[in-house]
Amino acid sequence: MKVLPVAIAIENRPVLVVGGGTVAARKVAALMEAGALVTVIAPELAPDFPSPIQHHPRRFEPNDCAGFQFVFAATDSREVNAAVAADARQHHALLNDASAPENSDFHTQAIVRRGPITLGLSTEGASPAVSAHLRREIESLIGPEWEALFALIAETNAPARSQSRAALWKWVLASPLLDLLREGKSEEAKAQLKSYLDKSDAIPTI
Repeated sequence: MKVLPVAIAIENRPVLVVGGGTVAARKVAALMEAGALVTVIAPELAPDFPSPIQHHPRRFEPNDCAGFQFVFAATDSREVNAAVAADARQHHALLNDASAPENSDFHTQAIVRRGPITLGLSTEGASPAVSAHLRREIESLIGPEWEALFALIAETNAPARSQSRAALWKWVLASPLLDLLREGKSEEAKAQLKSYLDKSDAIPTI
């Protein structure tokens, strides 16, 4: 199946997750991080299940998918997941079926977040373990210093003070700022950025 990777603004959108186990818990955690309004239908929830959510402590019933644009079938029963899938399609909701990736309308991704940088990895359901492994590899390459860099740029109001955004980032990426932040030398990094901004009028606009 060919897919188109997209980033969906899901904040404050209602999402249904059917299932209360560890798979459902992982999906709910990712949805909550993105700001979704999560409803969970499951007789019981796994220990340390993410909260707050709207929980209906019962089994899935027909028409439970009504009113949701995104539905996750994440129980340990293929039969229940198939029933969720049929109901989701009846109500024109996009489906993610944890037990049958080939039956899904979309696949979740292993996410790496560094400030405004969001990277998603997917094997289209073929191997979540591979996605998780690659995510850890990328996390080691793109560390928390990137988030610190964006925070420093915002703190100093650098885009407004620089002659152009392109010139600013060209200098930043060629500068030692990331190395300094990686080493915990945030004050030295801030001083170098402020020095650049103070002299930015002398730098040609790109």
